[in-house]
Amino acid sequence: MTGDRPNDPDQPDDPDDGADPDDGADPDGGADPDAAVPDRAWQEIVDHYGERPALPEEPRPEQPRPKEPGPDAAALRPLFRDRLGRPAGGTGGADSADDEDRFVPPEPPPLPTPPPVRRAAWFGLLGVPTLFVVITMLGLTPPRAITALLVLWFAAGFGYLVATMRRGPGDGNGWDNGAVV
Repeated sequence: MTGDRPNDPDQPDDPDDGADPDDGADPDGGADPDAAVPDRAWQEIVDHYGERPALPEEPRPEQPRPKEPGPDAAALRPLFRDRLGRPAGGTGGADSADDEDRFVPPEPPPLPTPPPVRRAAWFGLLGVPTLFVVITMLGLTPPRAITALLVLWFAAGFGYLVATMRRGPGDGNGWDNGAVV
């Protein structure tokens, strides 16, 4: 039957090709289909190992050579902008008309300064432990009276800050609890 279709890729060229003793056949003479599939796949990989498709050689375009002196600084200046978004290095001309059309936000109000008692409480809460760490790292031993005053300052600062915390949204100072439906 192999003579009927001489160049059929599904049929082996040699009739004895398919009768390999290691192709997953049982010793009883029956074929084990589960073992034959991986063996055939492995044989296919081994047969085609190293074959590479022939690609046509494409000519590479020549790279243009840069100018010898380099780019002109005046030609590159419009590409860069300062921190406010204005073109760098230019004054007057058409750029000044653009500056008039730009939105300039107003100066923000100064940050509110806390009352001196609150500042002292925050220093007692944060500064005193830091001071103790520095004193300990330096290997110094402060007198007991100063240590007691610093511990009292820490406790008083913590107590003051807790006592003056906001209790909730009913303070009337603008605190909001989100959207109201």
